[in-house]
Amino acid sequence: MHIIISGATGFIGQAVVKAALARGHAVSVLVRNEAVARKCLPANNSNLFFLPFGHFPDLDLSSLRKGDDALIHLAWEGVGKYSDPANLTRNLEPQFLFLKGLVDTGLTNITVAGSCLEYGLLEGAVREDMCVQPVTYYGLAKHTLRCMLDMLANQDMKLKWLRCFYVYGKGQRPQAILPQLLSAIERGDKVFNMSKGEQVRDFIHVDTLAFNTILAAEAHENLGILNMGSGHGTRVIDLVRHVIEEKGASIELNPGYYPYPSYEPFAFQADTTKLKNSIKEARFDDKIML
Repeated sequence: MHIIISGATGFIGQAVVKAALARGHAVSVLVRNEAVARKCLPANNSNLFFLPFGHFPDLDLSSLRKGDDALIHLAWEGVGKYSDPANLTRNLEPQFLFLKGLVDTGLTNITVAGSCLEYGLLEGAVREDMCVQPVTYYGLAKHTLRCMLDMLANQDMKLKWLRCFYVYGKGQRPQAILPQLLSAIERGDKVFNMSKGEQVRDFIHVDTLAFNTILAAEAHENLGILNMGSGHGTRVIDLVRHVIEEKGASIELNPGYYPYPSYEPFAFQADTTKLKNSIKEARFDDKIML
């Protein structure tokens, strides 16, 4: 299968490209700077093709098609800026026009990265069929994009909307708690400042997410929304203590230094029943992998 991937040079994108190549697919990546992309992707792989472009509206979308095509759409401007109105005002329209343009060429197999922040402040094991109530511009923009795609959907469209939970691993943005902790340990810091850490999150390793993303793209079915998490919750403070123990570090924790984020529920995790039933080969982490 030929897979077109946007956002290929990002944290998740790099892992998804490698997973797609490992499954034997031909991969075309949309890149703004080919030289940079070649440094972070396996450029010597004969099944990897680079497609430079400026902005989504500038693309000749029909030229991307090769036959048995699938799209994995990961690109998003300003990742991590969850409260920025630009998620709606600047991101939403070009995202939709790009996806609609590919649908208009006849491409029907589309996999898109959504977010667990679409759920808003819902707690517990959240399911795909729950009524979402996003409280961030990012979550609202993702939810709105999915609704717009649903309006495009027809009986031939195979849409997979992946609600990604707390993805971690190599290349993660440095502001996230795990990179901050690992950097503090490497520097030999005596104290690590954090929130109280009692909040429960669903952590999934980026390689596990990437593998499951490719399986979703391979499914010639309209699976709709799929929760992409581990299926179990972990207290943040337990995660931090586990990493410190694994690293054999002697760093003191200072819980309560930061407040809890107001835009996240206190305790929630992915209900992965639908993912397990829809994709039999899907993998699930049973522990944190450093």
